Amino acid sequence: MKQTEEEHQEIIDRLREMPEMKDETDKQVLYNRISSSVSNKEQVKSRNQKHKLVPVLATIMTAALIFIIPFIMNQREQLDLSTESGTELATNSDEAEYSRMMESSDFEQDIEESEEQDINSMNELTITPEGELQSYVIQESNEPYKVVYGALSDPQQQFIIPISFIIDETADLEEYYNNLENYMNREDWITNDYMLKNASFELKESVVLVDLENGFDIGEGSANAYIFEKVLVAMFTPYGISKAVFESDSNGIDLGPYGFVEELPLKREEEEIYKLYNNQLLIPLPNTNNLSIGDAITEMKAEEEEFNLGRTIPEDIHFSIDSTGDQLILTLDEESNFGNGQEELTMIEAILMTAKSFEYKFVQFNDLPYNQIGTYDTSEPIQVPEAVNPVDIRN
Repeated sequence: MKQTEEEHQEIIDRLREMPEMKDETDKQVLYNRISSSVSNKEQVKSRNQKHKLVPVLATIMTAALIFIIPFIMNQREQLDLSTESGTELATNSDEAEYSRMMESSDFEQDIEESEEQDINSMNELTITPEGELQSYVIQESNEPYKVVYGALSDPQQQFIIPISFIIDETADLEEYYNNLENYMNREDWITNDYMLKNASFELKESVVLVDLENGFDIGEGSANAYIFEKVLVAMFTPYGISKAVFESDSNGIDLGPYGFVEELPLKREEEEIYKLYNNQLLIPLPNTNNLSIGDAITEMKAEEEEFNLGRTIPEDIHFSIDSTGDQLILTLDEESNFGNGQEELTMIEAILMTAKSFEYKFVQFNDLPYNQIGTYDTSEPIQVPEAVNPVDIRN
């Protein structure tokens, strides 16, 4: 509504009629009051606006999530597909690289060598390598060494168990013979104690001088006297010694049923049959029944459980036997079940030692299914060994 000039002039006149009033308050104070009032109003207004914005913002965010979630899911699926595709591409790339490598002659050679090694490994499972087989003999070799021959008896005093100690070629033979007791007693051997542990020896050309401790006693019974003699035979006849001379205060030794003797002839059994004692050691059994070499090999299939003697030739292995000169020839029968392992190696070595006692120098095995058993080339005549039950005590 527009005011008329008369009304406007009337208002002015009334204001002039009002009493005059003065405010002594400082202008800066008035300004601060007005500014504070304005600021409080703005803060209240801002808070009111914030309270009003909360539900609005919640609604906007919900709508945004509804819109964004499908987009995120779609992106993730695309990422997964991309990863799978990348993996497939990498696999295809590896295959392509492998194909290129296969075309390389050097790589083909590497593959062939690897396959050959795998085949050899498979064969090693069938043909047991030397390191996993136990040899019971000493084969002559170009490597220099000496052998100290020891001997024990079984607990029942029935037979002799020879032990062959390998020493350095430059070692003092007598020194080792005089200290044999330090090497002879082993807990894993089921044997009697070393009978000559308190004796000392001096080796001459064909004689061994045996110095026995005062009061030495072999014990009662003929078995002890027999074992005492056979221990000396086993220890010294390999060196060509044929007689033992006893040195003591009484210049002799009481051998019980054999009486008092000053010396003893040492003669090795001419023929022996080798079996396995306690599944540990090869031992020679005297050929008391004068068996032929063929019958002796058949006897090697027999066990004697009462004396812990095991067979050295399996029952299902059969040979036809022939000989020529100093060579024994064994031909395997077709029906024999012949493997290639410890049992067969033990058999070959027991046959070699038995053949040696029958004065053969070589053994030829024919028609064996394997040309190599242990260290032996069975396609060629095999020389008989030097000794049995080796123990290497070289430093």
